[in-house]
Amino acid sequence: MTSIAGPSLRFTLAWQSALLLMLVFIPVALLREWPWELTRRELLVFALLLATFGVAAALNLYARARETTWRIIAALAAGTLFAVVLLVMLLLRSPSSRLLAIAVFATSVFLLPLPMLHPKLRVPSIAIFLIVVLALGAMAIRNHKGRAAATGRHQLELSISSNLYNLKLTSYVGYVKHPAVRGGGLSEFGNHVLLATGDGYLYLLDSTPTSLSAKPLPIRVPLNGEAFAAAVGGKYQEPQRSSEYGAGAPPGVQTWRFRTADVVAETLGDHMRIFASHHYWKDAQKCFVLRVSSIEVTRDGTALAGPAGQWRTLFDTQPCLPLTGKDAKRGKNPFQGEEIGGRMLLGEDHTLLLTVGDMSFSGVESWQIFSQDPQASYGKTLTINTETGVGTVNTSGHRNPQGLMRDSHGVIWETEHGPKGGDELNVIKSGVNYGWPLVTYGTDYLTFAWPLNPQQGRHDGYQEPVYSWVPSIGVSEIIELKQNLFPGWRGDFLVGSLSTRSLYRLRTKDDRVIFAEPLPIEQRVRDMFELPDGRILVWTDTATLMDIRPTEEMSGALLFGSMCQSCHWIHDGLSHRAGPDLFGIVDKEVASSPHFEYSPALRSFGGEWTPERLDRFLADPQATVPGTQMNFEGINDAQQRALIIEHLRTALGQ
Repeated sequence: MTSIAGPSLRFTLAWQSALLLMLVFIPVALLREWPWELTRRELLVFALLLATFGVAAALNLYARARETTWRIIAALAAGTLFAVVLLVMLLLRSPSSRLLAIAVFATSVFLLPLPMLHPKLRVPSIAIFLIVVLALGAMAIRNHKGRAAATGRHQLELSISSNLYNLKLTSYVGYVKHPAVRGGGLSEFGNHVLLATGDGYLYLLDSTPTSLSAKPLPIRVPLNGEAFAAAVGGKYQEPQRSSEYGAGAPPGVQTWRFRTADVVAETLGDHMRIFASHHYWKDAQKCFVLRVSSIEVTRDGTALAGPAGQWRTLFDTQPCLPLTGKDAKRGKNPFQGEEIGGRMLLGEDHTLLLTVGDMSFSGVESWQIFSQDPQASYGKTLTINTETGVGTVNTSGHRNPQGLMRDSHGVIWETEHGPKGGDELNVIKSGVNYGWPLVTYGTDYLTFAWPLNPQQGRHDGYQEPVYSWVPSIGVSEIIELKQNLFPGWRGDFLVGSLSTRSLYRLRTKDDRVIFAEPLPIEQRVRDMFELPDGRILVWTDTATLMDIRPTEEMSGALLFGSMCQSCHWIHDGLSHRAGPDLFGIVDKEVASSPHFEYSPALRSFGGEWTPERLDRFLADPQATVPGTQMNFEGINDAQQRALIIEHLRTALGQ
């Protein structure tokens, strides 16, 4: 065997230490997380890989001063050991485990023995090592900046058009600490707005047309997400990696679905009472419930002294749902926490209306059908006495009710997630069964049918929805617009959407929907609140607070559309409505459009429609042309008249 002097012990130890230090940064570079931020499962995988690295390093250290052949054998032995471990990692269905395994495997098999195989490879090895370190460092810095940017405070503005208004959207990003998980809600709180984040932190919001402030409160909703995550070997954190979402998510408990669902504030004389709906993990029984907790606070959000300033449990759903055993939900994810429902509405006589999702216990992935079981709380709306905590079933047959509101006429409306298709808008009537999961307009995922529905595409035998979205939009909260900032929208409903990242404006009449106008705002809408001045405040799944209002910038096209277009058109001079087509009207002879019957007063007015004459006519039609048939009071604002005239002058027809 040929003998070539191996590297010095000092060099070997320094080389192995440098590689080990580099491995610590692999999770930061690849997964955007420090090793101590990994889930328990990922941390065990990483520890096993580091231990294997240690064995490989010891083998190389043993062969350091021996013949070249022994060094090759040691490298092959280390590689074989790593290959076995890598195979185990690859068999795991966790993408992060595979990613960690491949990265550590490549480092150990290729970099660890490289400078020991031949002296001439030591300098290239160091060069390769430095290149890898620089690449990992660049990735880690980029990910760190990405995380910092996501939490930095800034504002974004966007304009979109709707049927009646141009809208100005101002997004306030980073004004609240980014929550660990999605969820939460908004509520009126005296002269403020109360925000609860998905992980239970509370803020008092003050919003003006030019600013927003968020004051954190010294209390937190008593959900125990950290204890839940620890019990199932995960972490209480929204995943950074898209592979952990949705249908492609790895098996196991999706701990980031454990959340605060809603918050409602009630005025009690000189102080307030807060109700919060949230998941709660009962560690002794190893099961979870939807809980409603309450606390009494001052009007500035400070907890009162004594028991009133402590959270108390008002209500727990029944039964408590386990994650394992015959009573657990089947499938790769036993915790369908996003189907919590949890929306609340204060009623009269010390009552609280609560929506409860079925948590996917629908008879398809479980033997229980909770929505149709009168003894179970799930898949229901419940009336809870806020003094005694006693809950009674109000309605049944619901899947995942995400929106709840009482309109100006006292009618209660609910929005509800269907499966694939079949999101619903319902009028809530006490004692009524809405049919889930026995009927639905939706279907099961990856199929064209819902297995429990006796007649596909029908909703026979149970209360029909007022409106159904097919395909689903991922409905969230619903509100009625009651203020005058959007006079053309007053009395309409706004429905939030998660999957289409939109709002939907619904016009209703006699408990039916006339139309649903989508308003794309590019955010997953979790909750909404109409401010006293009519602006719409939106809470999104990116922890963004969005202010929506009509644009302050007037345009001639918008003014013409809102003030003139009901009677006039700008097309070709021939497409008349109740009034004549106004194409080319500026400097055109008065009453000269063919095929339109003008009033005698306007025909006798004579001359041309100069900008000055148009301005006088728009200001006061009757005073300018006495006897005109134009039934319009006029426009007082000179700037608005000028914009309309400029639009009439430049419009090329539509």
